[in-house]
Amino acid sequence: MLDKVADRFLNDGAITMAPDLVQSRRHRLFNIGRILSQVASSNLDDGLDPLQRMMDDAADGVSKYQLILAELARRSEKMNATKNVLNGRSC
Repeated sequence: MLDKVADRFLNDGAITMAPDLVQSRRHRLFNIGRILSQVASSNLDDGLDPLQRMMDDAADGVSKYQLILAELARRSEKMNATKNVLNGRSC
């Protein structure tokens, strides 16, 4: 699909561009394509995209709210332990 968009963008007969402008646009499109392909190929560790993960979590009855609360509690414990160490108290 990106190839079709790039071709249309660069080779539209209705628009006349200087060769250096065409080259500049070609370079920018290449960079955009590279970024999009990196994003498309970056999956989570289990290979699921975020939408699929959300659908699976919902089917399994997993609450995002509960996961967030658990993560906040873990971070709070870690922060308190760090403060205790810095203040000279044992954990």
